[in-house]
Amino acid sequence: MNYLDSMNYKHLHYLYSYFKNDYFMNIIIYGKDRNKYNEIINLFQLLNRDIIIINDYNEIYNYINTKNILDTHKLLLLNKIKINQYHQIELKNLIEKKYDTIKFIILIDNLNEIIYIKDLFFIYYYSNQSKYEMIIDNKNQIKIDEFYKKIYQKIMNIYNKKKINIHKIKELCYKIKLLNININDFLKTFLDQIFLEDFKNDKIIQIIKLIAEYEYLIKKSYRELIYLESLFISIYKILYIE
Repeated sequence: MNYLDSMNYKHLHYLYSYFKNDYFMNIIIYGKDRNKYNEIINLFQLLNRDIIIINDYNEIYNYINTKNILDTHKLLLLNKIKINQYHQIELKNLIEKKYDTIKFIILIDNLNEIIYIKDLFFIYYYSNQSKYEMIIDNKNQIKIDEFYKKIYQKIMNIYNKKKINIHKIKELCYKIKLLNININDFLKTFLDQIFLEDFKNDKIIQIIKLIAEYEYLIKKSYRELIYLESLFISIYKILYIE
């Protein structure tokens, strides 16, 4: 079935574009629409992407312990499983260890079921639909560009201290890595936001050249975390020291 035939076609078109990107970040899709599960499964079939469906929390570790997931990315869809406080802490540790081999998609009805792992996920609100009109609650749905802007603001908050905190920069870069976001897209948003700041033109030009250089290094390297840390430290030096 073509998702464009669904009453939820706007949701599904957004998610189709989102999952089409190989670098999509872990995602929580919440909302009480009863067709959510079947329609999202259909999306992955249209994308010709394999997905492992998990209906019970213990199945996660059973799968990991019996299958080889070290060579390539696997997509695990957790469908309405009950995740208590202990499970969430355990799952957080698992995501941090397996961020480069597993991507998680969590389908739940209520977002308040999730407390301890929200920071590691992109949150998408799959609202209930009427027969005539799709209504999106913009207050609950965080768009990806807005998410990038939030990361940018966190970086600037670190910069605005009297002395840069290298530990916080490394910590933030590590979280960016865990989130599996598209680094190039994020850096474009970073530049867009820099243009809105009151910095001298020569500094902005230096940053543009620096980001272009690091985009190439990050793309060609398996050590992108180190390059990311170095990039944001170098940008700080351009803005506040040189």
